[in-house]
Amino acid sequence: MFRKSVKKHERLFTTLVLVLSFYQQFLLYTTYYDLIGLNLSDSLPLHISRFNALLAVIYLLSNDEGVFKLLAYFSLYAWISLIYPIRVYSIVHPIGVSYLLSYFITSLLPFYGFLIHDNAIEKGDKNKIYPWFILYLFVAYLVNLMVDGNYFYLTHRPLLDFLPDLIYIPLVLVFTYGLFSLGEKIYLKVQNRV
Repeated sequence: MFRKSVKKHERLFTTLVLVLSFYQQFLLYTTYYDLIGLNLSDSLPLHISRFNALLAVIYLLSNDEGVFKLLAYFSLYAWISLIYPIRVYSIVHPIGVSYLLSYFITSLLPFYGFLIHDNAIEKGDKNKIYPWFILYLFVAYLVNLMVDGNYFYLTHRPLLDFLPDLIYIPLVLVFTYGLFSLGEKIYLKVQNRV
């Protein structure tokens, strides 16, 4: 009953989430521009939350299954960020509002895809998405070196800051594979119940 009701208003829900997503992007980048200017070391969409926000917009506009799966796995980091927030502005600050909008949208969109668009995660999808994460991490690492950035918090780390990159990066890769594995199990259970 709930699913039929939600699907009946699919266009309204999609439009609402798209408007919120565009507002979040506008709020984030205009505030950054006002505060620090748009500089390459902090203003590129290479923080995973910003990358997810762009994936969300692409998914909502295209309903592409591949983008859905990429967003579903990458958005698992949104859940971690909600549990363990780093460098978060106050809820009354525009960047704080942007942060909350971004994380709530990207963490809930996989469930939206299950309900509204009948998107699905299949067993083993983590192995198809994981190479994309490796590419993302590689690009973030290289850009950090070129522009003195901190994308994916690889330069100023919230945990294990004392470890050299040679140890830290493989740990990130192992952690992410574990996160994707756990997320896949959760998604498989949830999507079978909606």
